[in-house]
Amino acid sequence: MKCRYEPCPRQSAYSSGCCPGHNAQLKRGQSLHDLKVYDPNQGCLFPGCDNNHSYSGYCNGHAQQLDDGRPLSLLRVVRPIYVCSFPGCGRKHEAHGLCASHRFQRNKGWNLRPIRIPNPKESERIRQLNRKVRKRDAPGYATSEQVEARKAFYGYRCAYCGDPAMEIDHCIPLAKGGSGWPANLVPACRHCNAVKNDKSIWEWLFILEEEKV
Repeated sequence: MKCRYEPCPRQSAYSSGCCPGHNAQLKRGQSLHDLKVYDPNQGCLFPGCDNNHSYSGYCNGHAQQLDDGRPLSLLRVVRPIYVCSFPGCGRKHEAHGLCASHRFQRNKGWNLRPIRIPNPKESERIRQLNRKVRKRDAPGYATSEQVEARKAFYGYRCAYCGDPAMEIDHCIPLAKGGSGWPANLVPACRHCNAVKNDKSIWEWLFILEEEKV
């Protein structure tokens, strides 16, 4: 539908039946008149604004100010989103160039280190491990970081046979006085963890030697 201002060849875009330029004239209480033709490479008419102009000769921001009847003013500059300055950390920075986690490390006086992304499945395994310790009324508990350190110490391989480790085992079984402290935890493959069960380490090593023979 053509703009209701007869000489205007533009299509209407508003319920007023006018194109955007003439609709802006109506909003400002002006009588409809010819729109100025601006050079497409020309910037906004507002002094100091480098944005490209829209239909009114002003950029979209200043044109909106005109449409709302507000006095023209400098547009608010949107600050870019800065990221944490720690190498490899892409989190949004909170203060002093650091994200909330690395800022916490610095406030504690710790050496800055990569933030571990929690694995929901791994966290659930640790909770089950500590729950098993509590049911046995055994002393000790382990955090996710401590269990991860134990797995890294053994190269993420079974402490008994050397296969890739999938589970965590209590070296001294809880049923025989073992604790839930990290020192009693070792990575184990599913076979070793299932067959060892509540056997002592010496009983299990003897069975392993027989299996090899």
